[in-house]
Amino acid sequence: MGEFQVYLELDRSQQHD
Repeated sequence: MGEFQVYLELDRSQQHD
């Protein structure tokens, strides 16, 4: 389940770029 949270954070990081 933790991995899913990391994936969401990665998705947000891409938008920040």
